[in-house]
Amino acid sequence: MNHPKRLLLAVSSGFFLIFAFPPYDFSLIAWLALVPLIVAIDGIPRRRAFLFGFAGGIVHFVGTVYWVINSIHNYGHVPMVLSGLAMLLLAAYLACYWGGFAFLLNSVSADTISSKAALAPFLWVGLELLRGRFLTGFPWDLLGYTQYRQTTVIQVADITGVYGVSFLIVLVNVAIAFLLVGRLHGKKDIFLHRLSPSITFAGISLLTVMAVLAYGSWRIRAIDAAPVQKTIHVAVAQGNVEQDTKWDEDFRQSTLDIYRGLTEQGVAKKADLVIWPETAAPFLFNHELYWRNQVIDIAKDNKVAILFGSPEVQYPEPDKPLMHNSVFLLDPEGNDAGVYRKRHLVPFGEYVPLHSILFFLDKLVVGIGDFGGGKEATVLQYNGVPLSTAVCYEIIFPEEVREFAKGGAKLLTTVTNDAWFGNSSAPYQHFAMAAFRAVENRTPLARAANTGVSGFADSVGRIGPVSGIFTPALLDKTLEIKDNASFYTAYGDVFAWISAIVALVAVIGANINPRGGRKDAHP
Repeated sequence: MNHPKRLLLAVSSGFFLIFAFPPYDFSLIAWLALVPLIVAIDGIPRRRAFLFGFAGGIVHFVGTVYWVINSIHNYGHVPMVLSGLAMLLLAAYLACYWGGFAFLLNSVSADTISSKAALAPFLWVGLELLRGRFLTGFPWDLLGYTQYRQTTVIQVADITGVYGVSFLIVLVNVAIAFLLVGRLHGKKDIFLHRLSPSITFAGISLLTVMAVLAYGSWRIRAIDAAPVQKTIHVAVAQGNVEQDTKWDEDFRQSTLDIYRGLTEQGVAKKADLVIWPETAAPFLFNHELYWRNQVIDIAKDNKVAILFGSPEVQYPEPDKPLMHNSVFLLDPEGNDAGVYRKRHLVPFGEYVPLHSILFFLDKLVVGIGDFGGGKEATVLQYNGVPLSTAVCYEIIFPEEVREFAKGGAKLLTTVTNDAWFGNSSAPYQHFAMAAFRAVENRTPLARAANTGVSGFADSVGRIGPVSGIFTPALLDKTLEIKDNASFYTAYGDVFAWISAIVALVAVIGANINPRGGRKDAHP
């Protein structure tokens, strides 16, 4: 196969995989989309494999994170050309993980299944784990999220996290790719010595998929049958307040009037708790008493608990204010029932890293906000229900949301303002990632977003109701609180770390000969 054909195959993987993610939700594509890439890099030097992987990756990430342009240009006040360049740089960085996958996979000898095909899913998961942690992490649109609506498939996430679903998808892609390549790589398989390794590997992959589906079916039945400890009727309010006017003081009253009206709708539906989005109260709740009292009055007048986002200012040192992106809980009498301060801030959105060096980015911070991080995974209490809230970006970090569940939270909430993303795929992608946290920790989840998507997921990941975007909405649901223990909550990303270690050992071992020297390898 010549290089242009290989390049076309690699790029097609990146292109088709875009449509497996929200808002398109053609989840079946994910099980096939990587096949062209794996075929394209078969049997070529690893440096060229990197380039093909990178090419496929950059096409994919341009198609999934293009919304960054809207955030930087419209709210960071950066010229369109520079905003586009920033998005391309982000896509190029993310594409390096695809390139790294292709490079490292081709660093391994192809003479046995165990040395290459079986390595691929471990390697992919190891790189996803790295992407979620390196440079503060950006685990947006991990491969497993394509299956967020395939309830039976994703139940394994209560053991493996989202990474286990990514593993399974890559496993199937590799099995299909090796069947298509149709080569007999070296020795016959030790399990079924009369069959080619590719057929054996496909059989093992099929059995693995069947085991995951069987586990998913059993887990759903078991959780549905578990006794209900408590129920809580939750309403999520989607105000659809325009970002351009949100922080204008002249619009504060109209904003509160919107949320007063939505709260009254929630109360009419017998809600115990009404959740407003991130910074729904666009003022310093703990500092500006006139506006603070209005929010308190909404809770008292309606005799309902309200969980809402608002900026908060503290003074750890005199004359040195520290801002927090906070979430407050008021009980039905309007009393303070707790506060959570966002811990994982958005680089270049809520703070500038290396500010002394990147001083020229002050304008971007002014446009978006400048905050300090909180210190604790605070679990709040309302009416006997321990609950937590992740603010916006935090919900995409599985291990951080897990800290809330490990701390006792039985209801996960998340508040966000996805107006930054504009009318793009990002709000839908963001919601899909949030829904996975419910499965991983076996807790129901409620999400309130200023412009959508707002909605619910139960503890097995069943979604609904959900809102559209850029429209006011009030959604409600009775959520069941159960004592469903989760391996993932207890032990975290053990599966992903094991995968990373397996991949690392395999790659190192394949490139070192028994005498300790480097093997001859493709340059």
